[in-house]
Amino acid sequence: MEADQPCSRGISSLPLELILRIICFIDPFANPTAVVNFACTAKRFANKLSSILARHKAAHEKYGVISDLHPSVIPVLVRSALGYSDPIDAWHVRSFEVWGTRRSWDEWRTFNLEEEGQNTVQGGEPPIAWTFENGEDRQLIDAFRDQMPERDQRLAQEELQRGGDGFLKMALICHLPRLADIKVTRGEHGLNSFVVWLVKALAWFRESERWPPGLAGLRDVAIGVRSGTWRDKVWDECSPYTLAAMLRLPRLRSLYLNDVDLPQDENGNYFDEDILPPTSTVSRLFLDNVMGMTSDFQNDLVQTPRSLEAFGVRVLPGYEITHVDTMVSRLNKTQGDTIQHLMFYNLGRLSAYR
Repeated sequence: MEADQPCSRGISSLPLELILRIICFIDPFANPTAVVNFACTAKRFANKLSSILARHKAAHEKYGVISDLHPSVIPVLVRSALGYSDPIDAWHVRSFEVWGTRRSWDEWRTFNLEEEGQNTVQGGEPPIAWTFENGEDRQLIDAFRDQMPERDQRLAQEELQRGGDGFLKMALICHLPRLADIKVTRGEHGLNSFVVWLVKALAWFRESERWPPGLAGLRDVAIGVRSGTWRDKVWDECSPYTLAAMLRLPRLRSLYLNDVDLPQDENGNYFDEDILPPTSTVSRLFLDNVMGMTSDFQNDLVQTPRSLEAFGVRVLPGYEITHVDTMVSRLNKTQGDTIQHLMFYNLGRLSAYR
């Protein structure tokens, strides 16, 4: 080589045969991230990986935002997350919308959004035909065996056998490596089965702090979101334990809870001082349709976030929040350096001495 001739260095200067040999060592099923990263290093590599990148594009468009409205989505992504089908599909899930609970194999149909007062699932269509294969149900439970109490293992196994999907969806989100947000709509009497299992899972992992990928990266959670359908009229109650569990997510940024029944005894006193975690990463918190909030609970709640930026409270008609002036003073003391937005709705249900 002559002295004035430019010297090409780096992997892109290798002969094509060697580059193709390197690409063969990148397993798109085991590590989708590595494939995309390698393709982004040079146009030459991107051209050689065009077929894999096309699969990534299709998966992003189809599964970037998913919901359980149609029943086929969940089993497809469970098998993707477990490695029985293309893992690229599960890798691209960023947002998960939960509309309801299926309690038996007969309910694996589309959720009903049209007719008020009817079943939560469409009755006119047959349920999809699918069953667990290759021990998938056992594998889902085994993934939590080290943290999961035996009683919960039995409950999960029984639920999976009868076709319930609460544990199934919780196990799925734990396996989604890039999940960023979850939305749970209104539409059930009592708490959504998925939320019940999610609260359990957050209790399992808070001790060891060995968070599964889907929970480790979860940033935004909304439970009880209105959908603009008849399902908004159906009661979904969030307990203080739901609030406390979500606040323990290691990277939580925003939390919205609807129909929040906060802790009080028969005399209206705060009865459990250990509900809330000592600290939380949440920066935006909105409690909608709150059913009372004692002064002691207010005190613990405003001290929990490390750096709260926005806080909103709406009081459910028929209930009230007392000592609002004290709450604002505590917010100023504990979050004054970071808080930017503070909003109280239904002023007639708020009371204060000053």
